[in-house]
Amino acid sequence: MLLLLWGGMMHAQAVVTVVTTDGEKHATIITETGHVSIGNESVTLYATSDSNATSSYAIEDVAKMLFSTNMSVTKVTDEVRINLYPNPSGDHFTVDGIGHGEQVLAIYSMQGKEVMRTTCHAGDRIDISSLAQGAYLVRIGSNVGKIVKK
Repeated sequence: MLLLLWGGMMHAQAVVTVVTTDGEKHATIITETGHVSIGNESVTLYATSDSNATSSYAIEDVAKMLFSTNMSVTKVTDEVRINLYPNPSGDHFTVDGIGHGEQVLAIYSMQGKEVMRTTCHAGDRIDISSLAQGAYLVRIGSNVGKIVKK
């Protein structure tokens, strides 16, 4: 199933879980007509096509986002927990907690533009020396984390 995560429409029902920096998990069911909007200062979830936001979070409060189209899941588990460190980082960060085997890693600007794509394994150091200072979203599979380059 296709999920357009960066301000587009989702083409299937999905559970979007926002994990805040204090460790709290906030799950929202997004219908076919709903969407997720990621701006410079906030992440906003719209469960349906109406203009009323279901949830909104300041970007600095979002530790990671999880996306699932498996609607039989009734609670969020900690089976997959990506770790990006050091954070904030300089020219490199390390990826852990992504499971076994090669994974596709994509980095997005806060405007939703993909700025880097590579493959990685758990424990790999990711070179971000070509990126400007700022906050970025890192997607590995259905898991999304945030990294700050200083």
